[in-house]
Amino acid sequence: MPANGLVFKTHNSSTRLFISFLFALWFISSILPVSAETFYEGIMAFYMGDFKNAARIILEHAEKGNSDAQLTIGAMYDRGEGLPVDKIKAVKWWRKAADKNVIEAQYKLGSAYKDGDGVVHDLTESVKWFRKAAEGGYANAQRALAYAYYRGEGVNKDQKEAAKWFTKAAEQGDSHAQCILALSFATGLGLKVDMGEAYFWAYIATESDKKYHVLRNRMAKELSPDQHQQIVLRARAWIENFNLKKK
Repeated sequence: MPANGLVFKTHNSSTRLFISFLFALWFISSILPVSAETFYEGIMAFYMGDFKNAARIILEHAEKGNSDAQLTIGAMYDRGEGLPVDKIKAVKWWRKAADKNVIEAQYKLGSAYKDGDGVVHDLTESVKWFRKAAEGGYANAQRALAYAYYRGEGVNKDQKEAAKWFTKAAEQGDSHAQCILALSFATGLGLKVDMGEAYFWAYIATESDKKYHVLRNRMAKELSPDQHQQIVLRARAWIENFNLKKK
């Protein structure tokens, strides 16, 4: 028996052939040059705090057309992590990823146009990119597009359209959108006044972010005890179902 305690049984030719194949693979891999570092090794370096190496690896993959790397290197230029802060280069890489339908890059590009960060301030262009990301299901973009309609920034003011996009973001668990949706139901802004629905969304928002508890408690006063109990049960069921979907 070998010293390490492992026993290789080679009673038939197929087993011997398989072992020979494994040794051949090991020998070939030992003499070949080490392959290029993967994008995920760059991400690992980033999370280990080695921003300089992370930037080098991720930039290499971005230049080869990896859309995830393009999104990431844009963020690194934007925040100055492993690279000098360069808003113009951040936008350049986000645009490359956005053109490949990376919805987070589309959202970031929309934000850049909204704020005039690395590009000329352009609300119409901002809405264009927010819409692409929102239609792709990105909650932050849905909320941003809702605000564009609510304020009339880059589009005609339209409270119903704003409520539609706040609803989509709220249904994805965006607590800020849930709070705005609660207020919209309470005030009739783009929606029919419904204090039950207002409390429903205020309750859900508060479960995610306790800062909304004042709003929830205020709306609870508008309900009868029976209404309150029924809505709490419905809201808890919604939260439980939402959490199950995330798993």
